Amino acid sequence: MAYHRARGRRRRSHRPGAWIGEILRNHNRRGSRNPGVDGRTGRDPKHLDWQALNMCRILLTVLLAALPVFPQIGAPRLGFVRGSDGTVRTLHGVAASFTLGEPIIRNVERLWFDGRRGVALTATAWIAFDADGKVRRCSERAEAPAIPDSGAAWSADEVSVMDTGARFRLPFEVQSVERVGAEYILVRGRSQARLLRTTRGRESLYEIPEAAQ
Repeated sequence: MAYHRARGRRRRSHRPGAWIGEILRNHNRRGSRNPGVDGRTGRDPKHLDWQALNMCRILLTVLLAALPVFPQIGAPRLGFVRGSDGTVRTLHGVAASFTLGEPIIRNVERLWFDGRRGVALTATAWIAFDADGKVRRCSERAEAPAIPDSGAAWSADEVSVMDTGARFRLPFEVQSVERVGAEYILVRGRSQARLLRTTRGRESLYEIPEAAQ
């Protein structure tokens, strides 16, 4: 480090940053005296830095131990769909890449979900559920209010989005349409089904997993 002579002895400089420069110079001198040693780090690049490696191991152990604390990140939930067997499942994924979750309601004849709340009709009951799939209300079907409109109109093998006017022709005759999410409508035929995205400017038809058909 930088020194000043005073009263016959050397004393350390208190100039800010002086000691940093001295450390760097010592490292450079160490590298010059030892061939193969990096003058900037003072380490032989051919040898492992065990101290750094152990630190990495400790950090990895801490992160793995903390994994259960963090919520699991998965594909986003898009809504709920009813299969041809009447089973309602959660719909996850992104456009053109969909997956189905576990069943939440069975024996459903009609379904409607707008992204925040949903209604399912069975042969005997009317069931209201929330965005998490939790049942909030259940009563006899005779007391069920009218199910809101799906937001689409159809005729034969054609379906159109009412808000945007976008029209699509399908490879099957349409038998029903159901609102299954904030952006999606399920278009069902006798043995096939498609998901119709209704967002303005992004209207499109997608195939869905067999369990939803």
